[in-house]
Amino acid sequence: MRERTPNQIRDESIKCFNQMAPAKYNAGQKEHGGLLDNREDIIADLRGEAIDFWFYVETAARQLEEKDERIEELEKQVKHYKEIASR
Repeated sequence: MRERTPNQIRDESIKCFNQMAPAKYNAGQKEHGGLLDNREDIIADLRGEAIDFWFYVETAARQLEEKDERIEELEKQVKHYKEIASR
């Protein structure tokens, strides 16, 4: 992975947000309707979103762990085949 400057991290993150946020917001408006400023129980909504977010985080962590394990397996295989090839 290439190293990024703090400004690149900020700019890439903001660019991604700006690309994704409008469509996500519009889909939510279409699904739920109404005016967000008039939501009566926004705290309950936020709690639900936080719970959803936690499950996404845990799933992403597991996927990354599985990929790391697979990479380690493949690196061992490459090392093994290099040893065989060097004989």
